[in-house]
Amino acid sequence: MPDYSRSQFRADRVRAAALDWQDARVITAHGVTPVEDLAVIAGCRKIAVLAGGESSRDWLCSLADRLGDRYQIVVCSDLTLPDERVEYIVAEGMRTVPLPSRSVVLFIDKGCLT
Repeated sequence: MPDYSRSQFRADRVRAAALDWQDARVITAHGVTPVEDLAVIAGCRKIAVLAGGESSRDWLCSLADRLGDRYQIVVCSDLTLPDERVEYIVAEGMRTVPLPSRSVVLFIDKGCLT
């Protein structure tokens, strides 16, 4: 990721973890394609998608495209396991980022992170 230092990554990770997630929209997409209306979801400032596998990738790509660059996308995979991964991506990255069965994709309005 060009121009994105390790210290910026750590700072963003801490900010995302410190957010109050009680008002987040939580969507299940684990092995299924969600039926939620993208227009309604686009009004939410914090979205957590329980993902995993390829079945929901097209829907996640559509959501990422709809939300645009106003949102930070964080893909969390295999949390608490030895091979845990947290990746900050842009909308185009949703097409290729690995989505193992234990994945959570966070869409965070950048205004929440300041």
